[in-house]
Amino acid sequence: MTIRNQKDFVAGLLFLLVGLGFAYASAQYRLGTPARMGPGFFPLALGSLLALFGGGVMFGALGRSDEDGGRLSGFNFRSLIAIVLATIVFAWMIRPAGVLATVAVVAVIASFAATKVPLRVAFANVAIQMVIAYAVFHYLLGLQIPVLPTVFQ
Repeated sequence: MTIRNQKDFVAGLLFLLVGLGFAYASAQYRLGTPARMGPGFFPLALGSLLALFGGGVMFGALGRSDEDGGRLSGFNFRSLIAIVLATIVFAWMIRPAGVLATVAVVAVIASFAATKVPLRVAFANVAIQMVIAYAVFHYLLGLQIPVLPTVFQ
């Protein structure tokens, strides 16, 4: 068997490993039953599904190839750093800064993951994400996360 699409194979491997990691980590929690789910049930189910999906993507990469052959040309560390940093900043800022400021900062950081993003597109992205985050967190989910920084409340 030969790997005909390296990009799909590596993506599938990543999905498989993350899914197995979540399924393994959920083993320390009580599973419960489908009618009365315990805290480990949902991570186990999602981790297992992600691992199965990853295995399917990996299997598919063995049989077909894209126009470019699905070859990996390199690794974009800039995107990796921007996304990981955005996730860390979100966790660090959400309570003291509130939803709106946090989403604005995180959207700006995440925009550095892409190359050649015009400034107006980045600001439009920030505005749209702030509206969506406010609607989802405040209205739809009713979470008790502050909307504005604690200084303004």
